[in-house]
Amino acid sequence: MIAEVKHCCIACFLFFSGSLLFARSVRVGTFGQLKYISKYAPGINSNYYSEYLRRIAEKAGWSYETVPMDYDTVLEKMKDGTIDLLYDMSYTEARAKDGFLFSESPCAAEYELLVTGRGNNRFFNGDISSLQNTRIGILGNDPLQEPTLDGFSRKNGLHISKVYYLSSYG
Repeated sequence: MIAEVKHCCIACFLFFSGSLLFARSVRVGTFGQLKYISKYAPGINSNYYSEYLRRIAEKAGWSYETVPMDYDTVLEKMKDGTIDLLYDMSYTEARAKDGFLFSESPCAAEYELLVTGRGNNRFFNGDISSLQNTRIGILGNDPLQEPTLDGFSRKNGLHISKVYYLSSYG
C-alpha cells in the first residue's frame, strides 16, 4: 500500500451560525464515520468523535444528538438547518466561499491509500514504479481524492488512468 498525506485542514465544525452560539441542544450530522461513532449502550455513543463532541458540549454547556444521513446530502442539511454541526469534513475553498466556517486548526490528518486485492502480485509497498500506466479508482464526489492522486502522480512521474465511482459512504 502507498499512503499519501493530504496537505489540507480537516475541519471539525462547519457553518457556525449566530443562533448556534446560544443553543443548548445541538444536532450533529454523521455520514460515514460510524466506525468512529458506535453505540456503547442505548443512547450512549462511544469512540473518537463522540468523546471529542462530549468534551466540547461539556465546555459549551450543550447537549448533542447525532443525526445519521447520506454523505451526498450533508452540506445541504447544514444549509437548511436540519443539522447544526458537521465534523470530519475537509476544507475546500469552494466550501468556504459557500458560507461554511471551519476551525482554524485541524483536528486530524487524512490519508489516502492505494489498495489492491490480496492475490495481486503486481504491486508492492514502496514500489511506486509499478503504478505506471495503472487504472486507479477514486470517488467521483470526493473533492480531495482526485487532486491528491494528481499531485502524487505528478510528483512521481506516473501516467495513470482514473476510474470514477460513486460514494462509498452511506
